Amino acid sequence: MLKYWMISMILCSTLLSFGQEEGLASFYADKFQGSATASGEKYDKDLNTAAHKTHPFGTILKVTRLDNGKFVIVRVNDRGPFYRNRVVDLSKKAAKKIDLIKAGTAMVKVEVVSKPDELNKTLSKTKKPVSKSAVVNVNDPKKSSYGKFKVTSERVTKGYGVQIGVYSDYKNVLKQVAILNGNRVFNVVISIEKNSKGKDIYKILSGPYGKLADASASKSALRKKGFPKCFVVNLAPKKKKEAKKKKEVKKKKK
Repeated sequence: MLKYWMISMILCSTLLSFGQEEGLASFYADKFQGSATASGEKYDKDLNTAAHKTHPFGTILKVTRLDNGKFVIVRVNDRGPFYRNRVVDLSKKAAKKIDLIKAGTAMVKVEVVSKPDELNKTLSKTKKPVSKSAVVNVNDPKKSSYGKFKVTSERVTKGYGVQIGVYSDYKNVLKQVAILNGNRVFNVVISIEKNSKGKDIYKILSGPYGKLADASASKSALRKKGFPKCFVVNLAPKKKKEAKKKKEVKKKKK
């Protein structure tokens, strides 16, 4: 019997006490102007906004550059950056206020000024990010496969997925999922099956997608990101698939 589990993973930075954290800040490239963010808003380089891995959308943050003391107040409307030691991605306007444009990255302290209502907290758990960081090479597994992870799961019984790889060691599964996370692939399905020898194997897929066309589009995107052998699969249990085939055969006979 096949078991599909959807894994939602968030790379966690090193948190300090009292809601503060320190790490590298980076900023969005101009090519993402007008692109949709994880909150559904369009990225605007002329607004003081930011991407953060965990703070709910609408959270107001104070970002202080440690080497020059300059700071900026920003509003969280996206998810990221998902790379080791990076704690925040700033809009271009916000980056200019702390002289980040020339340096590209800099050590900062991030403090929470205020948090949004509970509705926005719920929203932050359901939306997925779509924008990319401006500085880091996301295809480098060393920068995306290490860190702490928060994992939640739910059974998947329908839809389509894009199969990316098959593993026999679960440790390799987690590393591959982290690499996918670094490539901005956040909805991951793990298919736990038995091979011909009766041993567990783990298939990694992107999904689930409600429509075959959406899965096909994801396949094309994944191939461009460095996963050339990925392909689309149906996530529905085999019993349901066989039942549908029998019904189709009966209809044809009639």
